[in-house]
Amino acid sequence: MLGLAGLFVLFAMAGAALAAFVVMAVLFKLVLKVALFPVMLGFVALKVVLVAIAAVVALVVLTVVGPVLVVAAVVAGLPLLLLGGLAWVAVHAI
Repeated sequence: MLGLAGLFVLFAMAGAALAAFVVMAVLFKLVLKVALFPVMLGFVALKVVLVAIAAVVALVVLTVVGPVLVVAAVVAGLPLLLLGGLAWVAVHAI
């Protein structure tokens, strides 16, 4: 009988230790969130700045490279269009 009571006391102490561990973990998480909030804001600001820079660079690249790509597409596409026309004529001539 004494062993069974000791087992219940052991379970009660383990439950209390678990509850204390959960409370400490929640407090630790809360303290870290409050302490690291300015760091998070700094990273968000850095991300906004980098996205803005990337957008400007992308627009400049598209403005500079765009006409070159159009000329390259015309130069590469004209023979393909002629070849396609010849194939169409060959298929319909049969």
